[in-house]
Amino acid sequence: MLEIFVIVYGLIAMVRGKFSLGGDKVLFGWRARVTAGVMLCYLPLAFLTGVVLAVIDRLDLIEGGGTIMFTIAWLLVIIVITLLVGNMLYKGQLAEDDEPQTYESVGGYTPNNPDIDLDSPYRPPRSS
Repeated sequence: MLEIFVIVYGLIAMVRGKFSLGGDKVLFGWRARVTAGVMLCYLPLAFLTGVVLAVIDRLDLIEGGGTIMFTIAWLLVIIVITLLVGNMLYKGQLAEDDEPQTYESVGGYTPNNPDIDLDSPYRPPRSS
């Protein structure tokens, strides 16, 4: 059941570009998508683990009960790695948010820029 939640939440976070780490920690944009991608790694890893465990079981190398423990261990490893990556990216997001953004720093109009065409119809209106 938890596996389904991990996959569905990862897909929703990937599409929306918003990943909640709990509390007031929320990742946005590419950081959320990277974290969701790490979370979605569970599906191929679980499949690969299932194949390996089926081969091991077929060869009678491990006695019963090991498959469930390996699956739970992979799930816990993916959740821990997801949270670690998410917290690391959240710190980077906070550092970027601390930088002051001005209209000019995001590509806005600068009135003293000599490269601006004064007759351009795309210029913002002049404030006299």
